[in-house]
Amino acid sequence: RFVRTPWIRRLSGVAGLLAAVAITAKPALTAAPEPIPDTSAAKLIEADVAFLKKGLDKDLKGAEKRSVPGLRAAALNIALYGKDDTRAAALKVADALAKKDFAGAKALGEKLPTAAGTPGDADALIKASKLTLGEVMAPFKADKFGGMNLEADTRKQLKKATDVKQIELIAARTTALGEFMLLLPSEKAAANDANKKKWDSYSKGMLKASRETLAEAAKGDKADKAKLEKGLRTIDATCTACHNEYRD
Repeated sequence: RFVRTPWIRRLSGVAGLLAAVAITAKPALTAAPEPIPDTSAAKLIEADVAFLKKGLDKDLKGAEKRSVPGLRAAALNIALYGKDDTRAAALKVADALAKKDFAGAKALGEKLPTAAGTPGDADALIKASKLTLGEVMAPFKADKFGGMNLEADTRKQLKKATDVKQIELIAARTTALGEFMLLLPSEKAAANDANKKKWDSYSKGMLKASRETLAEAAKGDKADKAKLEKGLRTIDATCTACHNEYRD
């Protein structure tokens, strides 16, 4: 769902950090996402921690304030697939960013654990962090706009799969973001049952393609590049169709 929309809503000052304890200690509100390969989860967390640290060095109060939504999304990706301590720490970073406590976020980011674990409950994480759809969409934007360049990288690799490691990371990120997208329909998508059904179909379609592409890319040198290209084409096409349907 490669979009550039005005869906980013104003963040509230309270991010519900006490819910971080509930996420790890109480039964999930919804079923936790299916695990992704352990090595892929570790690579996702490593990459998104690096993305966070680099972004937190920027002037987030000034010229680089547009980077904040993508940084919040990275923190939630980490929380989704991190161990309990990693999850709680990532939520604290997301909370500091929401409060515009950028110095605090940077200090927390420097100490952020990187261990992967059992996936957390996406719905509970959304509630704890007050994650928005606009933030989930931010990583698809270009680097210069504070994103992870997911749209451009996907479209490059779907033409010719030249970098299996990059494709593994793309698919890991679109899987994580897809889990959140499924639970965050746009206003138009939530307006009626028919629209919501379409949104769910698009989200689940992207998730399925992302998971299949990730499983193939995780094979490394043994990955079938034709399957990788097909998977990326499906991700791109599904996202484009949803964008065309629901873009404001």
